[in-house]
Amino acid sequence: MALLRNAYERLTSVDPSKSWTSGQWMTEKHGGSDVSSGTRTVAIGVNTEKNVYKLYGLKWFTSATEG
Repeated sequence: MALLRNAYERLTSVDPSKSWTSGQWMTEKHGGSDVSSGTRTVAIGVNTEKNVYKLYGLKWFTSATEG
């Protein structure tokens, strides 16, 4: 439990001396890691004037940023 608490505190900290930078990658079975091969995920406009879209499907990609 202490290990999980330590990781949680570092991943949610805004203190640069404590915080960890982290990333997560998820992909759908159909597309794999090669996004050029196609995906079944679609973005449907909720408010296109404000560039607001809702994603439907399984293709998600998130990466860590350096600040």
